[in-house]
Amino acid sequence: MTDVDLCRIGCDDKTTHICVVDIDGKVLRRDVVVSDPDVLAKWLNKHCTDLVRVVLETGTLSTFLYHGLVERGAR
Repeated sequence: MTDVDLCRIGCDDKTTHICVVDIDGKVLRRDVVVSDPDVLAKWLNKHCTDLVRVVLETGTLSTFLYHGLVERGAR
């Protein structure tokens, strides 16, 4: 994918919903993965090489996922 501007991440206890949009707001990809920072970082590195921004929904796993993504270089 190219020109990816934003990746929205909504998480619950077991799954994380991902929505990637381009600069114009067009949805480029949607997916659901396990709520695990390792899985999420691998997904982002595979599908969002030009990612500019990640928006993480607030919730019980937000802090866990945020720090896990930072540790894995996904910012």
